[in-house]
Amino acid sequence: MTKTHKELEVYGVRKLAEVYAGLDHEQVHAALCADDPNFALIEGPQFALEYAGGRLAMACRAWEAACLENGVKDEGSVKIFLRAVMNSFKTPEHVAAADAFSSYLHCGDEDQGAAAAVTEKMFQRIKVDAILATAEGSQRAASAAFERLMLLSESFRTEFENDFFEFIHS
Repeated sequence: MTKTHKELEVYGVRKLAEVYAGLDHEQVHAALCADDPNFALIEGPQFALEYAGGRLAMACRAWEAACLENGVKDEGSVKIFLRAVMNSFKTPEHVAAADAFSSYLHCGDEDQGAAAAVTEKMFQRIKVDAILATAEGSQRAASAAFERLMLLSESFRTEFENDFFEFIHS
């Protein structure tokens, strides 16, 4: 079933409210602190800002990918979620949030998945190493915190796209 532009707008606003409501940044921050003590050095409000910016960027990327995968080709409809996010940054106190969001939205390249790009960018912005040396010192591996955030991001993206699929075909 094809959805109208208005139905997509209503759904986009509802999904944005769900993203904001489901941020659970305090719980995520606590889990990352358990994985990597360097996360404890990041103040809760700063982590919340970065986490929200990354999550919103993931949602925008997921919306656009889901549109294309489900035959929504109208540029206005493809950009509905992005416009809703941008509208949520209308007041001056949201400048830092808009900056973080923009940084995550435009990170990575075509070959890098959205979850990897956003997670890597977050680690760069908060100045925590994503890759750590192993006990042997010669091998390097992703930190437990990086892996956790990657899994959370990929899970979020998949759920977002699946919800879109169910909506578009209902």
